[in-house]
Amino acid sequence: MDDTAGAPDVTASGEPATAATVYRPPPGYRRPFIARFFQYLLITAVLVVIGSTTLIGYYVGSITAVVALGYGISYLWRGRFQTTLTPAGIEIRRYGNRHVPWSSVRAIEVGGYGAASVRLSPGYRRRGYKSANPVWGRTSGAPAELATVTVVRFDNKRILLPAPLVTAWASDPSFTDKARQLQQLCDQYAGPVELRSTLPHS
Repeated sequence: MDDTAGAPDVTASGEPATAATVYRPPPGYRRPFIARFFQYLLITAVLVVIGSTTLIGYYVGSITAVVALGYGISYLWRGRFQTTLTPAGIEIRRYGNRHVPWSSVRAIEVGGYGAASVRLSPGYRRRGYKSANPVWGRTSGAPAELATVTVVRFDNKRILLPAPLVTAWASDPSFTDKARQLQQLCDQYAGPVELRSTLPHS
């Protein structure tokens, strides 16, 4: 399922997009967080019951309650994660908001399993991960990611986009199409990398 909205599919029609294009993480991306929320909530309930006979149950239960709350907040907050492409630049929404103007973008870097299937223009790069196996128990971080898109700025700073994204626990069959579309939109809005390298950077 393609989460892009508000712009024509440039990969299908070949026509330039003029409105914002939005990418969101796959539907299953937040599932581990809500699952762990309920797991720790259940543990907390059991410990509170135990706490009726021994005080240590209340102490440990208070710790697991905080952990459960953390997973619950993380689940809700990650619901806002998205990447929005506009004629002015890339709007990145994670725990905070960030704007990356097109004039500062040097390349789009596709990493993971989808890299080989994306036809990249000159100036675009692929990066493969040494291991695609997620670290046990992790739901974030580079080792747990299987396919990503990273914006490379002219100052060589890299910004990992919250979407398009494929993780070990959440697949997105249209990741390759989205990554290719993102590259095309970058070429459309920012211009060919050969011309971008001659423009003043912000």
